[in-house]
Amino acid sequence: MKIKITEKSVGGIRPQEKAKEYRDSDLKGFFVRMEPSGQGAYYYEHCFPNGARKKTKLGSIGMFKASDARAVAMKLKVELAAEARDHGITRFEKITLGEFLTRDYDNYVKNNVKMGLDFTNRIRKSFPEFLNLRLDQITPYQFDLWRSKFVHGRKPGTVNVVTAYLKAALNKAVEWKIIAINPIRDCKLLRIDKKPITRFLYPDELERLARALSERERELRVKRASGNQWRRVRKYELMDSLEVGFADHMAPMIFLSLNTGMRQGEVFNLRWGDVNFRENLVVVQGTHAKSSQTRQIPMADMTRKTLELWRKQSTPESEEGLVFPSPVTGKRFHDVKKAWSEVLTKAGITKFRWHDMRHHFASALAQKGVSLQVIKDLLGHSSIEMTLRYADLDRTTLAHAVSQLSIGHDFELPQETV
Repeated sequence: MKIKITEKSVGGIRPQEKAKEYRDSDLKGFFVRMEPSGQGAYYYEHCFPNGARKKTKLGSIGMFKASDARAVAMKLKVELAAEARDHGITRFEKITLGEFLTRDYDNYVKNNVKMGLDFTNRIRKSFPEFLNLRLDQITPYQFDLWRSKFVHGRKPGTVNVVTAYLKAALNKAVEWKIIAINPIRDCKLLRIDKKPITRFLYPDELERLARALSERERELRVKRASGNQWRRVRKYELMDSLEVGFADHMAPMIFLSLNTGMRQGEVFNLRWGDVNFRENLVVVQGTHAKSSQTRQIPMADMTRKTLELWRKQSTPESEEGLVFPSPVTGKRFHDVKKAWSEVLTKAGITKFRWHDMRHHFASALAQKGVSLQVIKDLLGHSSIEMTLRYADLDRTTLAHAVSQLSIGHDFELPQETV
């Protein structure tokens, strides 16, 4: 009901069976709400350009004059309008998902999310048909249509991950008052198997992997020696010899992963300052951990020998230097897919991802009787539920520790550098 809100008109309002609002005929958003109890109050409701609404209680009738309430409402209107302009709030029809990602969200994830721009690029790659849609055009129905197509050939967990990315982006748009509600907030995630079959390496596969790495090292040395001979004849500058130490990063990376259960990204981000030879620990910094929690992993004998040898042949740098810098850029690796695929082919190992080395580490511990709580702490799981997948592999009651692992003894360790 609309009225001209004045002291006189407010004084004439009588309580009804239900709460009732009386909107001012002059100032949009300014109104009086009278409760059945007879208690009334002045309010101002601001409508943002994107449809979002913000309701503010100005004061109770009897404690606040109508003229004073109107003055406060007018001041609040100006302040909220300015806030909308400062935050770049515009109308639905002017903002597409693609525009929102580029204009607003890219900068946010670059400074606040570990994945950085990989986060928003994953959204772009997974939801190409949504990029040109206005935010108000993304509906639960359209999302379900997308998911029914996207799920083909993909695991439910993968679909859930990119769904979570999009939800996070839209939640941030709501927080920034760019949209009123997240259109897919009620869309549920797909059911996933919480205890899938764990892929780990059998003893014969471990032996084949070690032999494949040894053979790869020999091939790289032969290739480097042949290349240097060609250069020597032509009086070109020779490349570094590979006769001592590891031929490249792959073998030490793989042994570190198998003996620590570190994620690939954690291995790529590892710095020499995180390797504590005095305390025999590898430290995974929280800034690079999925759980954001720092954890310490004891070094097994093979891990220590591998890192000590790799340290001696690494380019002299500060203690903050990367343990595994790219030989091409000198910066962090982004992937080693090609070399990893070649190693697996040479070893005759199938259906084994890099991440499965983490599963192998945990499975080996469980099979040796190490408690799930210890495995949880070593892996950096945020909850024991994530570690329960290894429960069926605990076949003994002996409480062995990670120091019993020393994977890679079949590998022919190269000579130490002089």
